[in-house]
Amino acid sequence: MALGQFLEDRPTTGGWVDGVAISFGPFTLFPNQRRLERSGVPVRLGSRTLEVLLVLIERAPGLVSKGELIGRVWPGLVVEDINLRLQIGLLRKALGDPPASARYISTVQGRGYCFVANVSRTLRESAAAGRAAPATDAPKTNLPLPMHAIVGRERELGEVEHALRRHRLVSVVGAGGVGKTRLAVELGRRVLPRYPDGVWVIDLAPLSDPALIASAAAAVLNLSGGATDLTAEAIARRIARRELLLIFDNCEHLVEPVAKLVRQLVSYVDGLTVLATSQESLRVAEEQIYALEPLALAPVGETDIAAYGAVSLFVERARGAERRFSLSPENAGAVGEVCRRLDGIPLALEMAAARLPVLGIEGLRAGLPERFSLLQQDSGRSGGRHPTLRHLAAWSYGLLDEIDQNVFRRLSVFPGSFALDDAVALMAHVGIDQWGTLDALWRLREKSLIAVEHTAAPRYRLLETLRLYALEALGETGENDAVAAQHAARFTDVFGRAESAWETMPDLSWMALYRPEIDNLRAALEWALAEPARNLIALSLAVPGLHLLFALSLTAEGRRYVERLTPLIDQDTPPALEAGFFLRASTFYQNSRSQRGVEYIERAVSLYRGLRGRPRLVWALSVLGSFQTQGGLHEQAQATLDEAERLASPREIEGAGPRQLERARHRVTTALGLLATDRKRFTEARAYFVRAVQMARDLRSTSEATCLSNLSYLEYSLGNVETAIERSREAIECARATAGNRGLGLALMNTAAYLLALDRPIEARPVAEEALVRLGETDFPVVICLQIWAVLVAFEGRLKEAAQLIGFVDAERLRRTQPRTPAEQRLYDELTQRLVLGAAASDVLAWRTEGARWEERAALDFTFVRLMSRAAPSTRERSD
Repeated sequence: MALGQFLEDRPTTGGWVDGVAISFGPFTLFPNQRRLERSGVPVRLGSRTLEVLLVLIERAPGLVSKGELIGRVWPGLVVEDINLRLQIGLLRKALGDPPASARYISTVQGRGYCFVANVSRTLRESAAAGRAAPATDAPKTNLPLPMHAIVGRERELGEVEHALRRHRLVSVVGAGGVGKTRLAVELGRRVLPRYPDGVWVIDLAPLSDPALIASAAAAVLNLSGGATDLTAEAIARRIARRELLLIFDNCEHLVEPVAKLVRQLVSYVDGLTVLATSQESLRVAEEQIYALEPLALAPVGETDIAAYGAVSLFVERARGAERRFSLSPENAGAVGEVCRRLDGIPLALEMAAARLPVLGIEGLRAGLPERFSLLQQDSGRSGGRHPTLRHLAAWSYGLLDEIDQNVFRRLSVFPGSFALDDAVALMAHVGIDQWGTLDALWRLREKSLIAVEHTAAPRYRLLETLRLYALEALGETGENDAVAAQHAARFTDVFGRAESAWETMPDLSWMALYRPEIDNLRAALEWALAEPARNLIALSLAVPGLHLLFALSLTAEGRRYVERLTPLIDQDTPPALEAGFFLRASTFYQNSRSQRGVEYIERAVSLYRGLRGRPRLVWALSVLGSFQTQGGLHEQAQATLDEAERLASPREIEGAGPRQLERARHRVTTALGLLATDRKRFTEARAYFVRAVQMARDLRSTSEATCLSNLSYLEYSLGNVETAIERSREAIECARATAGNRGLGLALMNTAAYLLALDRPIEARPVAEEALVRLGETDFPVVICLQIWAVLVAFEGRLKEAAQLIGFVDAERLRRTQPRTPAEQRLYDELTQRLVLGAAASDVLAWRTEGARWEERAALDFTFVRLMSRAAPSTRERSD
């Protein structure tokens, strides 16, 4: 049967009582008129799709078998199941009902379908039932008809409706553009049947004179014929016997007079319920406040993002602007970033979606720094009171008094969240003390201009759009550079304390305290790096800052900063600062066997020999010994680590606390274990690694996962592969429990390799996939991970791709002089054997030669796009 017939044939249905209306959720179905409405707005359905809905509702909540549905919807025709599935899919799409949530239609696997929503049936004598309604039956409301269905707010609608059932005054408060009016209008339509005298919207946005509020309400209720002298008492007398809901919309610029009027009306009229929308509450004793948050945002890195509210709204509006647009794995990252950078604010998302046909998703993402020029409503269609994002931000800013505007501007220097103490330090420069700062933050929170993160110690942040506006305002006052300098000075102090605290605090406690400051660190560093006169500030920030980046596994970012900061070192740099910088810098190259890392750590060791502070010298010697081990310089490594072990004794480190001493010993123990492994002294190595794991646990150190990975590698080297897998999986779980997942990439790659050694490629694939995804921000060599992938796809029969990839790996190892370890050689030999047995030697040579010409980026793209996308080859691919 052709698809066109699905929509053109007109089947007949069973009889329905004349005038019946069936309601479920926001929908009303008029069976005899064959019409479905959502909040009064018609929903377009094909005749077959509508027929499926009628049958399911007729039998609700019972099961309707596939056979019965086909018989009722296509009577007398032979129709395949796929046709029914198509209609169910179209119906679910129209109802906004994804199969996973099944708010309306539930699938009983292999049997049929059920309509599971609550259904109510009423008789209506109105135009909806096919009759002309008397004039007295006109809807008792001035609610506007929505242009679009509301998206991503079902939970909030339910919660506010519940609040209205329990309280007579409810205020929906939130930032400008968050969708307060849209929510109130949608809710008004849904609860209209509960109010015999109607639901009425009083829009206060056009008003500036408080004296006009009462007359605006009277005009909406048709009480005064436009008189402007009605008092609250007079209005109350006129509506005293009514049961109605009044929506006072956009109250933020008239809060006090609106609060006075509402308080009086609610006190005098028993049947009155009030719903207010505002950027701040009315501060009335009877008020129930509902804070409307932005739409839910997808976390960074997640690709399955369709269910997040901000994404759902953006995608729906984008499809309205460009019908060919769809969410896909390829554009999910860009869509998620756009939604995050617009803070999940519906108005901003709708403006952005409207620009999609011209810019495309990547152009839209690139243009967001200029969002005030980029994003605006179509003046011919919007009807909105905020035609641009700038207008929205200016409206909110204009509601503040002079003091709060000053505080708001200065807070824009924080790129992300900030603590109360940070704000206090910044405001002290303009004579605002701790209590004044706290009061200002409270007022800004009341006006929905800052968000509060409810952590153990509350943190605050400006929504990004408001922050950019405040930053512009700060620039207009000429204060921006001075405030940025104050911000950098504050965080130089914060991270100076972090450097000292790290020696005495457990790693997880330290990271929990300083991880939230990562955006402030970046902003302060960028400001300091912009001018040579600020070099000392940049280096003072960098030493503890690089440590934080390393602890969070942000290796690529750390290396970029190292490259920018290294030229700043000169004869005026304090030796302790220089030594600390090169020690931190070297850690970003520890597993890369890079000569640059060796140069950095040798310089740090030389400087620390002339300084007091033995714990840092022990640390530097331990790192140097590890580099020497990787380079095969075993005798030098042994001498270096023997010195470090001697210096880590209590007698040599006088004045060091117990934790500093144990940290020093732990580093030396780990490095000695790696050296013993490389020298094939396996019994000795096992003793070092077991001790290192226990020391890490006693210290509550994030290095525990890496210590477990070292132990697993030792077991693998000894041929105990099952034990190696067990230890490596312990390392994975341990790394997942730490901020930054330190050591996770290493543990994942090891586990994938060990599984392949036992011929278990199906188990190895998902582990290798996660390892590859995490590779970009780890310090583990690319060639090791890509060799594992070459072996994996060879196991899967994809010999051409395996040969191409190992060709790149071989050439890259040669370029970087990175020989294979015996453990790596074992899997490499397995791969070579499979290529020899599975393909002609000339083909293998040609494939490997092709891969050898690739750059690293090309090899990674090949692995991500070609190898991760398909787990099993076709027959044609095997024979290529």
